[in-house]
Amino acid sequence: SYLDIITIYQIRKKVKCFMKSQKICAIICEYNPPHNGHKYLIEQARTLSGCDFVMCIMSGNFTQRGEVAILNKHQRAKLALQLGCDVVIHLPTAYACASSEVFALAGVKIANSFKNVTHLCFGSECGDIDSLKMISSYLLKEPKEYKKLLKAQLDLGNSYTTSKLNALTELSKTSKELPENTVELITKSNNILAIEYLKALAMTNSKIEPITVKRVGEEYNSKKVTTYASASAIRKDIYDNKSLKNVSKTMPSNVYEDLKKELETQGLVDLKLFDELRLFKARTTSLQETKEVFDVVEGFENRIYNLSRQSVSFEHFIKDVQTKRYSPARTYRIILGLLLGIDKKIIESLYKIDYLPYAKVLAVRKNKVLNNLQSHSTVILRTNDVKKTTNYVYNKLIDIENIADSIYTQLTKIKVVNVPYITQPPIINSKLS
Repeated sequence: SYLDIITIYQIRKKVKCFMKSQKICAIICEYNPPHNGHKYLIEQARTLSGCDFVMCIMSGNFTQRGEVAILNKHQRAKLALQLGCDVVIHLPTAYACASSEVFALAGVKIANSFKNVTHLCFGSECGDIDSLKMISSYLLKEPKEYKKLLKAQLDLGNSYTTSKLNALTELSKTSKELPENTVELITKSNNILAIEYLKALAMTNSKIEPITVKRVGEEYNSKKVTTYASASAIRKDIYDNKSLKNVSKTMPSNVYEDLKKELETQGLVDLKLFDELRLFKARTTSLQETKEVFDVVEGFENRIYNLSRQSVSFEHFIKDVQTKRYSPARTYRIILGLLLGIDKKIIESLYKIDYLPYAKVLAVRKNKVLNNLQSHSTVILRTNDVKKTTNYVYNKLIDIENIADSIYTQLTKIKVVNVPYITQPPIINSKLS
């Protein structure tokens, strides 16, 4: 009847409105490997944001430290579902393996591209969003006194990170624009990354609301293997012992069992071979090509070019090539950039675009979340979503991923890349509650 048709129309309208109102909280992460602390953050993100879904924007086969991940991106995405997130979006390797500023900015731009992402949740040692915002706002404004002190520190040959720390330490004694505990805040790893997220949100005029959760358990660089151990401690224990026997308490039981199965299939990454590949690439790359790698400035390409040809091992090379200006982490990122073809142009392009050209879905917890993935970027779920385009950023990011995938499989027992990165289907697990 006419009334029945009207009723059905009203119900459909309400359902459609409900679907549109569903919100997503984003987390930018690496999960290398996933552990109890990550599960806690996902739970807190869902609770504090009040969102319907949690989206993890996760790095690929290589990490922000310039290192190789313990599992590949698809395996880690599957484990992220086990932790409780609803969908995993890939953070392209070109940006995931760059500085903390680039890492944060790329993650935030991906979050910004999704119309239903309303919150961004991240961990911090302090758990104090207001103090972190004060510091991020100050750094964005770059007052004259800050620029002057920063330049003075850089002129002493210090790295940018050290120079920034020293400048802020001095200014915190007198500036009312900085919190009293600035020094304590800016010396903690998660706080530093949290400040970069806040800067990125402000730089992009994002409407996303930031939420920070106080880190629980061991500190970021702690080597203790406890219930809330750091990811670096877990990785070290696994590689040192060639076993998972000591780390079962550091992650949920279902994650532990899946991690165990994945490592049995893949094997531990061959770190010795990784070192040999990096040294070989440094030795066989021209001076001009080396100069084009992101973060290579002030003639550092000459040190890489010359010392790589003189060093007997990668370990000796890294020891010899790093300077007061170039920390080990920065040097590792540069050499990885050389290996993967991450040049200045692709990093600079990030600052010129509002959204990344595509958003690759690695895993989905529930099919219904797919209805809420409305994005300004091309969401790639299946082969039909892949574009043929001359867009430089799109094609360069995919080229880097294909290189990264090829190298990663060579470092494992798998050895063969079966499916190109861009067309590999996401993991869909609708069985999880």
